[in-house]
Amino acid sequence: MDNVNTDDKYFYFKRLTYLMPHEVALVMYGFDYDVSEKDLSSEQLKDVHKLRSAITRNIQLFDEYKNVSAKKRIEANLVLTAAYIFQREDIVPLEVKERINVAVQQIVKDKDWANVLITLGGNELYEVGKRLRNNGRGQYRKEDEDNNNWKLIALLIELLSKYGKASYTDLSVIYNDIISLCQERNISLEGIKQATFYKKVKIARDIIKYGK
Repeated sequence: MDNVNTDDKYFYFKRLTYLMPHEVALVMYGFDYDVSEKDLSSEQLKDVHKLRSAITRNIQLFDEYKNVSAKKRIEANLVLTAAYIFQREDIVPLEVKERINVAVQQIVKDKDWANVLITLGGNELYEVGKRLRNNGRGQYRKEDEDNNNWKLIALLIELLSKYGKASYTDLSVIYNDIISLCQERNISLEGIKQATFYKKVKIARDIIKYGK
Protein backbone atom coordinates (compact mmCIF):
# COMPACT_ATOMS: atom_id res chain seq x y z
CA MET A 1 0.00 0.00 0.00
CA ASP A 2 3.05 2.28 0.15
CA ASN A 3 2.78 3.10 -3.57
CA VAL A 4 -0.80 4.39 -3.34
CA ASN A 5 -1.37 7.99 -4.42
CA THR A 6 -3.33 9.26 -1.42
CA ASP A 7 -4.84 12.08 -3.50
CA ASP A 8 -6.71 9.45 -5.54
CA LYS A 9 -7.12 6.84 -2.83
CA TYR A 10 -10.87 7.25 -2.36
CA PHE A 11 -11.74 8.40 -5.89
CA TYR A 12 -13.67 5.26 -6.83
CA PHE A 13 -15.07 4.64 -3.37
CA LYS A 14 -16.74 8.06 -3.23
CA ARG A 15 -18.44 7.48 -6.58
CA LEU A 16 -19.79 3.97 -6.07
CA THR A 17 -23.58 3.85 -5.76
CA TYR A 18 -23.56 0.42 -4.08
CA LEU A 19 -21.16 -0.64 -1.33
CA MET A 20 -20.61 -3.57 1.00
CA PRO A 21 -20.39 -3.11 4.79
CA HIS A 22 -16.97 -4.78 4.43
CA GLU A 23 -15.81 -2.11 1.97
CA VAL A 24 -17.07 0.70 4.20
CA ALA A 25 -15.27 -0.78 7.22
CA LEU A 26 -12.03 -0.91 5.22
CA VAL A 27 -12.11 2.74 4.19
CA MET A 28 -13.11 3.84 7.70
CA TYR A 29 -9.80 2.37 8.85
CA GLY A 30 -7.94 4.13 6.03
CA PHE A 31 -7.55 1.22 3.60
CA ASP A 32 -8.63 1.06 -0.02
CA TYR A 33 -12.17 -0.27 -0.34
CA ASP A 34 -10.96 -3.19 -2.48
CA VAL A 35 -7.78 -4.11 -0.60
CA SER A 36 -7.25 -7.84 -0.19
CA GLU A 37 -7.65 -9.20 3.33
CA LYS A 38 -4.33 -11.01 2.98
CA ASP A 39 -2.63 -7.60 2.81
CA LEU A 40 -3.84 -6.74 6.33
CA SER A 41 -2.28 -7.84 9.57
CA SER A 42 -4.28 -10.09 11.88
CA GLU A 43 -4.96 -7.14 14.21
CA GLN A 44 -6.05 -4.89 11.35
CA LEU A 45 -8.32 -7.61 10.02
CA LYS A 46 -9.82 -8.12 13.47
CA ASP A 47 -10.68 -4.42 13.72
CA VAL A 48 -12.18 -4.34 10.22
CA HIS A 49 -14.29 -7.45 10.88
CA LYS A 50 -15.58 -6.00 14.15
CA LEU A 51 -16.60 -2.75 12.46
CA ARG A 52 -18.17 -4.42 9.43
CA SER A 53 -20.15 -6.69 11.77
CA ALA A 54 -21.54 -3.66 13.63
CA ILE A 55 -22.51 -1.94 10.36
CA THR A 56 -24.12 -5.13 9.04
CA ARG A 57 -26.14 -5.67 12.22
CA ASN A 58 -27.39 -2.12 11.95
CA ILE A 59 -28.63 -2.69 8.40
CA GLN A 60 -30.22 -6.01 9.39
CA LEU A 61 -32.67 -4.06 11.57
CA PHE A 62 -34.65 -3.44 8.37
CA ASP A 63 -36.82 -6.39 7.32
CA GLU A 64 -35.71 -6.26 3.70
CA TYR A 65 -32.08 -6.57 4.79
CA LYS A 66 -32.49 -8.96 7.74
CA ASN A 67 -30.41 -11.66 6.02
CA VAL A 68 -27.84 -9.35 4.45
CA SER A 69 -24.15 -10.26 4.80
CA ALA A 70 -21.10 -8.05 5.25
CA LYS A 71 -20.11 -8.70 1.64
CA LYS A 72 -23.49 -7.93 0.09
CA ARG A 73 -23.71 -4.78 -2.03
CA ILE A 74 -26.24 -2.32 -0.62
CA GLU A 75 -27.31 1.16 -1.72
CA ALA A 76 -24.33 3.30 -0.75
CA ASN A 77 -26.16 6.06 1.13
CA LEU A 78 -27.90 3.51 3.36
CA VAL A 79 -24.80 1.52 4.31
CA LEU A 80 -22.79 4.70 4.89
CA THR A 81 -25.53 6.12 7.09
CA ALA A 82 -25.55 2.83 9.00
CA ALA A 83 -21.85 3.42 9.68
CA TYR A 84 -22.30 7.00 10.94
CA ILE A 85 -22.45 6.23 14.66
CA PHE A 86 -19.36 4.01 14.48
CA GLN A 87 -17.01 6.79 13.37
CA ARG A 88 -14.00 7.31 15.63
CA GLU A 89 -11.96 10.49 15.84
CA ASP A 90 -8.50 10.32 14.24
CA ILE A 91 -9.23 6.94 12.66
CA VAL A 92 -11.77 7.67 9.94
CA PRO A 93 -10.11 9.65 7.10
CA LEU A 94 -11.56 13.07 6.38
CA GLU A 95 -12.69 12.15 2.84
CA VAL A 96 -14.59 9.17 4.22
CA LYS A 97 -16.24 11.30 6.93
CA GLU A 98 -17.33 13.74 4.25
CA ARG A 99 -18.84 10.95 2.13
CA ILE A 100 -20.71 9.60 5.16
CA ASN A 101 -22.08 13.07 5.87
CA VAL A 102 -23.23 13.39 2.26
CA ALA A 103 -25.03 10.05 2.63
CA VAL A 104 -26.94 11.29 5.68
CA GLN A 105 -27.83 14.49 3.82
CA GLN A 106 -29.31 12.38 1.03
CA ILE A 107 -31.23 10.13 3.43
CA VAL A 108 -32.97 13.09 5.10
CA LYS A 109 -34.50 13.99 1.74
CA ASP A 110 -36.50 10.74 1.81
CA LYS A 111 -40.06 10.57 3.12
CA ASP A 112 -39.20 7.96 5.77
CA TRP A 113 -35.98 9.68 6.86
CA ALA A 114 -36.84 9.88 10.58
CA ASN A 115 -37.53 6.16 10.93
CA VAL A 116 -34.38 5.29 9.01
CA LEU A 117 -32.14 7.48 11.16
CA ILE A 118 -33.67 6.42 14.47
CA THR A 119 -33.24 2.78 13.44
CA LEU A 120 -29.63 3.22 12.39
CA GLY A 121 -28.42 5.59 15.07
CA GLY A 122 -31.07 6.30 17.65
CA ASN A 123 -31.72 9.82 18.88
CA GLU A 124 -28.15 10.93 18.17
CA LEU A 125 -28.43 10.32 14.43
CA TYR A 126 -32.05 11.54 14.35
CA GLU A 127 -30.95 14.89 15.81
CA VAL A 128 -28.21 15.14 13.19
CA GLY A 129 -30.79 14.54 10.46
CA LYS A 130 -33.25 17.01 11.99
CA ARG A 131 -30.61 19.73 12.02
CA LEU A 132 -29.78 19.04 8.39
CA ARG A 133 -33.45 19.33 7.42
CA ASN A 134 -34.19 22.40 9.52
CA ASN A 135 -31.05 24.35 8.74
CA GLY A 136 -31.80 24.83 5.07
CA ARG A 137 -29.93 27.97 4.14
CA GLY A 138 -28.15 27.73 7.46
CA GLN A 139 -26.33 24.68 6.16
CA TYR A 140 -24.86 26.77 3.37
CA ARG A 141 -23.85 29.42 5.89
CA LYS A 142 -22.07 26.73 7.90
CA GLU A 143 -20.23 25.57 4.78
CA ASP A 144 -19.14 29.15 4.14
CA GLU A 145 -17.99 29.42 7.75
CA ASP A 146 -16.06 26.15 7.45
CA ASN A 147 -14.36 27.36 4.27
CA ASN A 148 -13.40 30.59 6.00
CA ASN A 149 -11.90 28.57 8.85
CA TRP A 150 -9.89 26.54 6.35
CA LYS A 151 -8.65 29.75 4.74
CA LEU A 152 -7.55 31.04 8.13
CA ILE A 153 -5.59 27.83 8.77
CA ALA A 154 -3.85 28.15 5.39
CA LEU A 155 -2.99 31.79 5.99
CA LEU A 156 -1.60 31.07 9.46
CA ILE A 157 0.61 28.33 8.03
CA GLU A 158 1.84 30.69 5.31
CA LEU A 159 2.45 33.39 7.90
CA LEU A 160 4.53 31.02 10.02
CA SER A 161 6.48 29.89 6.96
CA LYS A 162 7.22 33.45 5.90
CA TYR A 163 7.77 35.27 9.19
CA GLY A 164 8.37 32.50 11.73
CA LYS A 165 11.51 30.48 12.30
CA ALA A 166 13.46 29.71 9.13
CA SER A 167 12.80 26.01 9.71
CA TYR A 168 9.02 26.63 9.53
CA THR A 169 9.22 26.21 5.76
CA ASP A 170 9.15 22.52 6.72
CA LEU A 171 5.65 21.52 7.87
CA SER A 172 7.06 18.76 10.07
CA VAL A 173 8.86 21.38 12.19
CA ILE A 174 5.60 23.29 12.71
CA TYR A 175 3.83 20.07 13.63
CA ASN A 176 6.54 19.01 16.11
CA ASP A 177 6.42 22.45 17.77
CA ILE A 178 2.61 22.18 18.04
CA ILE A 179 3.01 18.81 19.76
CA SER A 180 5.63 20.25 22.11
CA LEU A 181 3.33 23.15 22.96
CA CYS A 182 0.45 20.77 23.71
CA GLN A 183 2.67 18.71 25.98
CA GLU A 184 3.96 21.80 27.79
CA ARG A 185 0.41 23.05 28.43
CA ASN A 186 -1.13 19.63 29.00
CA ILE A 187 -3.47 20.00 25.99
CA SER A 188 -5.05 16.85 24.54
CA LEU A 189 -3.58 15.68 21.21
CA GLU A 190 -6.97 14.46 20.07
CA GLY A 191 -7.70 15.71 16.55
CA ILE A 192 -4.11 16.76 15.76
CA LYS A 193 -2.32 13.52 14.96
CA GLN A 194 0.31 13.85 12.25
CA ALA A 195 -1.73 12.42 9.36
CA THR A 196 -4.70 14.59 10.34
CA PHE A 197 -2.48 17.68 10.51
CA TYR A 198 -1.05 17.21 7.02
CA LYS A 199 -4.47 16.40 5.57
CA LYS A 200 -6.04 19.52 7.06
CA VAL A 201 -3.21 21.74 5.85
CA LYS A 202 -3.62 20.31 2.35
CA ILE A 203 -7.38 20.98 2.36
CA ALA A 204 -6.81 24.51 3.66
CA ARG A 205 -4.24 25.25 0.97
CA ASP A 206 -6.47 23.80 -1.74
CA ILE A 207 -9.32 26.09 -0.69
CA ILE A 208 -6.98 29.09 -0.99
CA LYS A 209 -5.60 27.79 -4.29
CA TYR A 210 -8.94 27.16 -5.95
CA GLY A 211 -10.69 30.14 -4.42
CA LYS A 212 -13.48 28.29 -2.62
